[in-house]
Amino acid sequence: MLVKVKAAVSPAVSLADARQYCNAPADDDALVERALQAAVAYAEQHAQLVLAPTCFEWRAHWWPGGAEVVLPVAPLREVASVKYLDAGGVERTVAPADYTWRRTCEGAGLRFTTDFAFPPLADAADAVRIALSAGFSLPADEESDPELVLPPQAAMAVLMLTEHWYEYRGIVSEGTKAPLVLSADALLAQLRIYR
Repeated sequence: MLVKVKAAVSPAVSLADARQYCNAPADDDALVERALQAAVAYAEQHAQLVLAPTCFEWRAHWWPGGAEVVLPVAPLREVASVKYLDAGGVERTVAPADYTWRRTCEGAGLRFTTDFAFPPLADAADAVRIALSAGFSLPADEESDPELVLPPQAAMAVLMLTEHWYEYRGIVSEGTKAPLVLSADALLAQLRIYR
């Protein structure tokens, strides 16, 4: 089970960029920000990507044995720790040398080394916990990993949706809404991860 532990501190697209794209005055920041939050949530759900750095924890009640643990979140930035509750209920940390992780087309995978002896676990739903962070870098960050640079399609889809929801605050007719949503969906479909 994947649990969001800490939400992104800043959105993938800045409020200033969204305000400029919407041609909105500064005193409309609260409204633009709500539209921006909704647009980011829509884009993340539709593309199955995390658009800004976010902390997660993957939890299970079992060891995967020799199988790879599928971490259904992308793009993975890092695995911060792997912890478990031993049979006595004491929290233990797995040494980083005892596992490796890699990005995959489904998100990421973590595999324990062949030398790792899987100790008995406590009878708990979250006996194994993998702390990780995922998401593209924020626009202001200098990013050297090209896989962590926010794709322009995602940024444009977020801006388009933000502007639309800022401009049309009520229910709109299907004819008015459809071209925009289809445009945003077409951009996001280029990035979508199918699990």
